[in-house]
Amino acid sequence: MISNLEEKLERAKELAHKDPGNALALLREVAEEALKVAAPDWDPSNESLAEYAAVRRYPDFFQEMADRIEGSYRFVMQAGEGDMLGAISSTAFLLEVLRRLPTNSS
Repeated sequence: MISNLEEKLERAKELAHKDPGNALALLREVAEEALKVAAPDWDPSNESLAEYAAVRRYPDFFQEMADRIEGSYRFVMQAGEGDMLGAISSTAFLLEVLRRLPTNSS
């Protein structure tokens, strides 16, 4: 799963200058899939990621960084073409979080 998301991130990086619209679409897809794996039942319109993680006893690093994780996710979802570098780095950060979760380390 993670390798597939990494491939999509790399493809988005390649497209960033040639086709920013498609690059952003790929980044959003990666961010969405990463959060679905990391926090499968999280509803961002209903609760914060910090609340979700605390109730479900996520690892300390995840709980401590929940606001940043959620902020990165929201940034990618709302990014415009002028935000490409930030969207790429935020997506890479989300994949790193996913890698560090014990159940998703494959």
